[in-house]
Amino acid sequence: DFLYFVRHDPQKPGFGFLYRIPVFGGRPEKIIEDVDSPVSFSPDGAQMVFVRDNNVESSKLMIAHSDGTSERVLVGQVGPMYDNPAWSPEGNRIAVFASDPTQPLPQVLVLNAADGKGIRTYSVADVDFRSNLNWTPNARYLIVRFWDRQSQIGALSLSDGKIHRMTNDFNDY
Repeated sequence: DFLYFVRHDPQKPGFGFLYRIPVFGGRPEKIIEDVDSPVSFSPDGAQMVFVRDNNVESSKLMIAHSDGTSERVLVGQVGPMYDNPAWSPEGNRIAVFASDPTQPLPQVLVLNAADGKGIRTYSVADVDFRSNLNWTPNARYLIVRFWDRQSQIGALSLSDGKIHRMTNDFNDY
């Protein structure tokens, strides 16, 4: 029923505001302040997950109702900077990129959607994860954009933790 988008206000640099607008027209409605990532919705559309960065050293994974109410911290700590959360099709897991200053490359974390506890961490040698984290409908893979001389697309297997290339060319995805 709605399209959601994050808009940055030039008067508040680095501060994103989440808006929603009815699909068939109407006025945009600001529903959450301080949103630093795209949002991803639970399969039933009742909740959404997003990132809130407080500074360059801490980041929180937030959950709220789809109308912006009942915000709560799923997980947050000093250290990893989260980005691009994605809710799993079955609704019990959330995947998110995590950049930790103690690690040479970003990782993909899969967390329990109910309590934020880690289920598994994926890091692939020499693979620099970039953005666009998406679940496949069967929830067996995460589609990721990664860097290998150029930006490429691959499927991260959740069973063996390996990247299966989907592209391998000179295009930059």
